[in-house]
Amino acid sequence: DLQPEVKLFKKLRKDHGKTSNVIQLVEEIERGYPDIIELEYIRGKTILELLKEESSFSPEKTLQYSAGIFQGLLELKISEIFHRDLWLSNIMVEEETGRVVIIDLGLATDQPNAPKLGNRRYGGENDLQSLGQIMYKMATGRHIFNPTVDKSTHWIPDEVKVERERTYADPEQLEKRLQQVDEQVHDHQIAEIIRLCLTAQGTDEDYVDLEKRFNNAA
Repeated sequence: DLQPEVKLFKKLRKDHGKTSNVIQLVEEIERGYPDIIELEYIRGKTILELLKEESSFSPEKTLQYSAGIFQGLLELKISEIFHRDLWLSNIMVEEETGRVVIIDLGLATDQPNAPKLGNRRYGGENDLQSLGQIMYKMATGRHIFNPTVDKSTHWIPDEVKVERERTYADPEQLEKRLQQVDEQVHDHQIAEIIRLCLTAQGTDEDYVDLEKRFNNAA
């Protein structure tokens, strides 16, 4: 059933006309196939594919991609949509332009009190916390909540989810993770943005603060 997803795409189109950093609905196919929709075609690779090639990104590329993801989240927020499944395979980089595009609204919702479903790898209380984890991965090549720190390709999603929830339940453990950011991410601006994302509550103030940080870092 794609109707909930189509509803969100239509809401984005109504609010923005054309989104820059979220994939767009081209049209619904109404020829006896109610479960088929046409989306914008992105010629490029996912962040997951790019990290397999490079292991981690330079500070410049990390900032570029992170700013693009944030702008996509901002577009979603303006439409009061929560993605809830932000991770490496749901973000693409357009080959010709370098444009970063959030794809797949399958778990997204416009209900602010909806449960936090799925996304064991990069989940959290809000999309900004997911962005912080993705930024750390891009900057270091490792997952910040990965129990098997030495081999980031060998982590199991359920283990990551358990470790993340354990960390957020204990302020001392969370502070250790934030110190880990300062130790492992050598670019000060990137480290500061990651810390803000990881501790974000998803409020308007969080988005305003992060927008300023990304603009200053550009």
